[in-house]
Amino acid sequence: MSSDIQSNNKRIARNTMMLYIRMGITMLVGLYTSRVVLQVLGVSDYGIYGVVGGIVAFMGFLNGSMSGATSRFLTYELGRGIEGKLKETFVSAFWVHLIIAVIIFVLAETVGLWFLYNKLVIPDVRMDAAFWVYQFSVASAVLGITQVPYNASVISHEDMDLYAYIEIANVLLKLLIVYLLMVITIDKLILYAALYFAVSFGIAMYYRWYCIHYYEESHLTLTWDKEIVNKMLKFCGWDLYGNGCVVAKQQGINFLVNMFFGVTLNAGISIASVVSGTLSGFTSNITLALRPQIIKNYAQKDCIAMQNLMSQGIKYIILLQACCTIPFVLEADYVFHLWLDIVPPYAVLFCQWMFIASLFSASNGILIVAIHATGRIKYLSYISGSISVIQLPILYLLYSNGQNPIWAYILSVFGGTAMVVVNIFIAKYNISSLSVRQLFSSMITSLLIVGILTIPFVFIQQQFNSSIWRVVGITSGYILSIGIITFLFVLPHNVRAKIIEKWSFLRH
Repeated sequence: MSSDIQSNNKRIARNTMMLYIRMGITMLVGLYTSRVVLQVLGVSDYGIYGVVGGIVAFMGFLNGSMSGATSRFLTYELGRGIEGKLKETFVSAFWVHLIIAVIIFVLAETVGLWFLYNKLVIPDVRMDAAFWVYQFSVASAVLGITQVPYNASVISHEDMDLYAYIEIANVLLKLLIVYLLMVITIDKLILYAALYFAVSFGIAMYYRWYCIHYYEESHLTLTWDKEIVNKMLKFCGWDLYGNGCVVAKQQGINFLVNMFFGVTLNAGISIASVVSGTLSGFTSNITLALRPQIIKNYAQKDCIAMQNLMSQGIKYIILLQACCTIPFVLEADYVFHLWLDIVPPYAVLFCQWMFIASLFSASNGILIVAIHATGRIKYLSYISGSISVIQLPILYLLYSNGQNPIWAYILSVFGGTAMVVVNIFIAKYNISSLSVRQLFSSMITSLLIVGILTIPFVFIQQQFNSSIWRVVGITSGYILSIGIITFLFVLPHNVRAKIIEKWSFLRH
């Protein structure tokens, strides 16, 4: 048993390391390409790309539900180790996703087109370009839907090194897109959408080749298992509501901002989302690395190991999120003006509040994985989804009364915090052996550490003028402080002892 735990811990550590190598390259390239794309397209076209693509993302919530179901069932069957069940699960998932792709395509070419032409605020001279951006977005969405079972297989098998390498290739190809945008003279917005689709297509084809070559279960047949499909659809049925509400909230903010303030502020949301998504990916990597082990522990009825993984994961996620969030929130204005020649209106404020919201809801990913592992997601979807979607009518009322656009993300702070609290109790309801006290303790302790450490850095920031040295000093000082606190008070005693032992060995 001890050797199994050690092996699992090493696998988690290796997978996390590979994901962070990928994340580092993705972040650097992503921030650079966003800057250049904004310059090449201009604020208006960049906003158009964000809001038009949002129509397809909104209709893709059905796929989001099935994606969660596919990942859960494949990982669960791997944990059980029953021969033949894994292949039946994969094949069934693929055909269900193909049907979803057809449904999304029909909706996109009917309801979606109507919304594009009749509801969005887009300059008439750019409507043709917006149409082609929309079509390439639809093609990317349909491709992505049928790709889900293959991506889920890679993650379920914990092949994170492959996942990291492919994603690194993905961002490097997007760097090539930036170069082509600057040297090709046709309509830049249409070209950007076309090249983005081409990269997505190439990456998807490689994933499929790899899965077919190395994973026996990914060889398709023309039949599916009705029992597995029924279980997936039952799981998906409740997840559909939750995912639909979350996507409605995310894209609803985009649409409401467009309706009340125009495409210029959509550019601010788009650029803020790029930064927030890039840096927040650091914490999602921990969830991605822990996800297979949490689900497999549940499948094997090892709830003690599951609880320990969850508690440690919550601590690490919040502290790591703080390393990304707090220095950036303090220095966002200077960093944005250093990074971009043109800073879209409200981009800095949008990004700061996105980061604050993500800090308070950081532990949600771990809790959702645990609830998904049980397959009982009725309360998760209904309550969390309702908390998400209720923010839209509140936001509409605020905007109708002339309130600041930043309220979209202030509401997200309260909503995200409420979801975490609710999901802890839902996890306990589904898994009676879980300790609510331990989960709350992990979350509150980590947030208190973050809050106490932030106070002196706010004071330091106010004592010096904006400069690159202040950014470097605050960032390195904050990360070092979090690292020391984590080592002394958060790491388990045996892990800390092992690090000290290895350090002593290296010194001698």
